[in-house]
Amino acid sequence: MRTIAMGSGILTVMLACWTLGQAQDTPAPTKPVAPPARLPAAVTEAKLTPAQQQMMLNARRGADWLARMHDVKGRFLPGYLPALQRASEGDNLNRQATAAAGLARAARVMREEAYAVRAAQTILTLLEDTIPDPDDKTCLLVDLPGDRLTRASAAASIILATCELPNPPADLVEKSEKLTRALYKLARTDGSLGEADVTTAGSILWAVARSHRQTPAAWKPALVSKALAFYRKQWAKNRRLEAVYPLTAACVECYRHTKDRNAAAFALEIQDWLVGLQYTNLDGKRLAWYGGFMTWIDGRPMEQEPDARAGALAASLVEAVSLARELADVQRHQQYSQALEQAVQFLISLQYTEAGTQHFTVWYRPKVVGGFHHSPTNGDLRIDHSAEALAAVMGFAEQVER
Repeated sequence: MRTIAMGSGILTVMLACWTLGQAQDTPAPTKPVAPPARLPAAVTEAKLTPAQQQMMLNARRGADWLARMHDVKGRFLPGYLPALQRASEGDNLNRQATAAAGLARAARVMREEAYAVRAAQTILTLLEDTIPDPDDKTCLLVDLPGDRLTRASAAASIILATCELPNPPADLVEKSEKLTRALYKLARTDGSLGEADVTTAGSILWAVARSHRQTPAAWKPALVSKALAFYRKQWAKNRRLEAVYPLTAACVECYRHTKDRNAAAFALEIQDWLVGLQYTNLDGKRLAWYGGFMTWIDGRPMEQEPDARAGALAASLVEAVSLARELADVQRHQQYSQALEQAVQFLISLQYTEAGTQHFTVWYRPKVVGGFHHSPTNGDLRIDHSAEALAAVMGFAEQVER
């Protein structure tokens, strides 16, 4: 695996991009945080098994595909429809931010400067859709159609993408912190975040907890801990697959900052339920389903074809494996690790490869090679699905390093 040293070069490029796009001065964040002296080490290929090395090769191809989907305007094409040979529709801020977060994480793990540049450019374009809070100049609001919670979810996506960047410039961190401060205003005395459901609340709480790493503030873990207690009760009444990743990540981040055992227990509760939905039997008629997950509809599991949404679920297992290790929960660590490996195997089966695209002409293959298509029977591509699958594959390899 190739590695590229990253240091002041990426910081210079991103600062230059930010200077062009900056619309106004910003105050200092709650607590200025200097960039780390060095980036986290890339995954050491020598420590990986041959199968895991192949997974990292798949991750490299996935990151390259995302990079190719990045256009000159600083955004990603939302997806691709191979059968129609054209880009797909359905673009939105959350998908763009998810793609930027996936590519930023790849930049950190693979130490690839070009990925970080593209991710930073996308975040800058997304920040163009923010405005100062007219009632509080220390806050930023997303200025897009939709209700308050829809905009708050979009803000959370931008924050999470920024937090994934290796060595983000101070100005970008400040903007992210302003968005985070605005989320604080959603909190109610009972721990709820306005009328947010478990999915939206999970995303917001994850963003607040994750931002505490780069801009520490005492109110952040306090808010998250209290809100998780409220939404644990809501989760028990209304479980949703789309809420699994953000809620689990929020719980794990909260535990890291506070050692809140209730937050850890909530994460384990979610993951125990998720593991029970995984296809683990080698059924000759449904071999392509192995490692994927059932659908959950109206409070019960439904045996339907698994799809690329398994990327987010697998990424949640990455968080769960890390938590189980920290808790010294040997049984769950083994169970979650096995489930993660099976889920990653399923995701890789969805990836377009050179060998699997021989029916396309040579010049056309780069349009699809590396992307993770929707399901075993649907070849359409979406940037957020590929970014989540990429995060899961890289997260699996990172767990080997710990």
